[in-house]
Amino acid sequence: MVVCGKDASSNEALIRRYAKSENPIFHSDVSGAPFVLVMSDADATPQGTLDEAAQMAASHTTWAWQAGYASLDVFWVKASQLSKSPPSGEYLTRGSFMVRGKKNYFRGTRLALAVAVVGTGGKIEVVVAPVGAVSSKTATYVVITPGTHERARLASEIKERLLKLAPEGERAGIRTSRLEEIIAALPAKNGSVL
Repeated sequence: MVVCGKDASSNEALIRRYAKSENPIFHSDVSGAPFVLVMSDADATPQGTLDEAAQMAASHTTWAWQAGYASLDVFWVKASQLSKSPPSGEYLTRGSFMVRGKKNYFRGTRLALAVAVVGTGGKIEVVVAPVGAVSSKTATYVVITPGTHERARLASEIKERLLKLAPEGERAGIRTSRLEEIIAALPAKNGSVL
């Protein structure tokens, strides 16, 4: 399982409550970016999962998405390398951690996410994640990147495209999904559909 923080409070909770010492934690090289937690030991995590976690960390870095970046450098460390103890005379804000030791970099990680409406356990939900993660759940998805369409317009375009792409059996679930649910799942205030 891969989990992404949304703000300082959720970043703090993600690391303090859920991370185990050997779990990979991803972060972009930007202050204020979300943490992405991979809930498995670093040595046992497949490369594809690490790639997807890096893409989530880059794509959910709000200022980079809104500034229209195509890619961003992302690193991962084991949870045991994070500390709330800053060097003498320094202060860490809520949601911030010091990194001790070597960082493992993913250079030029693309900012792009897939969006789908999937049915799980009789419940319809909007999924926004890297393409590999979404394509394993459904063949009906659209890819979004940083762009100029504001959230409401982007959500409408996503829903429209999903309805065109979906086979007849999937369209009812897409039709019942609310635009507010799509808007809430988007990584930033703007974007474009590829």
